[in-house]
Amino acid sequence: STSSGWSVRPDQPLLVLGAAGGIDPNPSVVQAQPRDFARVLPASAAMFEEELGFSPFAGGAAQYRDRVERLIQAGRVFIDPGPRDAGGPLRFKADIGLLSSRCAQIQGVWMAPAARGRGLAASAMAAVVDYVRLQAPVVSLYVNAYNTPALRTYGRVGFERRGTFATVLY
Repeated sequence: STSSGWSVRPDQPLLVLGAAGGIDPNPSVVQAQPRDFARVLPASAAMFEEELGFSPFAGGAAQYRDRVERLIQAGRVFIDPGPRDAGGPLRFKADIGLLSSRCAQIQGVWMAPAARGRGLAASAMAAVVDYVRLQAPVVSLYVNAYNTPALRTYGRVGFERRGTFATVLY
């Protein structure tokens, strides 16, 4: 809901990985490398704009570019590069926002519009989860309750609802 420039998202399920969902991980999903920055940046910006409704470059392009670059350098961005021939747009991207020896939070999940609805997201997420579980025993994420395709995908991978967040954006 929106009022006076405020946007409230009252129902954002907190999902935690339970038992594996039996989805084979997509072997094309890899950790992004610094050389992938030019392909990761537009995917990151597209995810941001779809989620928040405005460009991440509007409030400081240099800071946003730096954030994406730091995530890549830290090994916290996973991508499905898609066709490798022309270096075109990525097919999938996910970030690891929080990572400790006890838990990790996946964020910034994005699927290229041309690849949506084809059943590719679950195997891509399964690949990210496999990596993250080597680092931390608890894997979580949160999503908007109205994003039913994402909720279905995360359920197939083995995520279960454990709580609810609410976010106020201004």
